[in-house]
Amino acid sequence: MELGIVNPQKQWLQLGAVIHMAHGLGLHRDPSLFRSSPIDCEVRRRLWAQICIVDARLAEQLCREPAINPNTYDTALPVSIADKDLSEIDLESRAAFRGRDKGTLSLQELEQAQEHTMFFSTTTLTIMEAETARQQQSLLCIRYNPRDRPLRANSGSPQLARRAIPFSGRTDRMQLANELQTRFLAKYNWEHLDGSDALQYLVAEICQINLLKIKFISRMTQHREAPGPAPHRQSEIARYVYIFACHLPFFFTLAL
Repeated sequence: MELGIVNPQKQWLQLGAVIHMAHGLGLHRDPSLFRSSPIDCEVRRRLWAQICIVDARLAEQLCREPAINPNTYDTALPVSIADKDLSEIDLESRAAFRGRDKGTLSLQELEQAQEHTMFFSTTTLTIMEAETARQQQSLLCIRYNPRDRPLRANSGSPQLARRAIPFSGRTDRMQLANELQTRFLAKYNWEHLDGSDALQYLVAEICQINLLKIKFISRMTQHREAPGPAPHRQSEIARYVYIFACHLPFFFTLAL
């Protein structure tokens, strides 16, 4: 599925089939629950991460809510590791299962080591994009309350109880965006990546663009509910649009 090549409406329908197939294969459940081998575990996580990325991009392109609800899966993000090193971990895991001595970190130990700081690898970009897609799901997926659904005793006003609200709530959207920025700075250390390396430069630039995009989405989704005067809200949004536009030449450079 190549974004921008085929009609996005057709891609949206194809994505729906892909998501259903993924559910049938259990990709929405973390493979650690099934005692999968390290390679099987990472392949399943990478597949689900790519599906979430495509879902977020297509929803963005078509101005729709993401098709994947953040509360319907528990698959963890992949770890940042090269395929060669993953193969070694898989061999060590098989050897340990046969009673031999283990010489390298297990996949679970590697996950724990990368919980707060991630090693840079060829999969770092995918992981960062998947984390951004998760944030978009939290910001844009809506929790609806049909009018014929029985109300809870403590729901208060029927109008308030039946109002459609994002999963992230209405007051903490910018807080989530700021937390994502703090997480990106600490986990990916994108401000200190080597600019002379093409892949690290790409990750650093896309990381900044994704953060700006999340902040822009957060501002736009709470535009109507903001307590401040309208001119102030519009100037704030205009600032994010300007900063975001300043990074667009980067994509034209990649295209060339």
